[in-house]
Amino acid sequence: MDCLEYLAVYNSTESILKFLSKLRDFAVVNNGTLILVIEEESLDKRIFAQLRKIVG
Repeated sequence: MDCLEYLAVYNSTESILKFLSKLRDFAVVNNGTLILVIEEESLDKRIFAQLRKIVG
């Protein structure tokens, strides 16, 4: 997934984290791979840390 910053413009942080959590679960259940392309500087450090925790 690319341009996570675009999602942040139109959605709350909580909804983005829930979406990515569900997407990660879907990838795990189906033996897939989730690839996120994120500019660390484009997100708040707290949000980036939460993303790292969710994605692993």
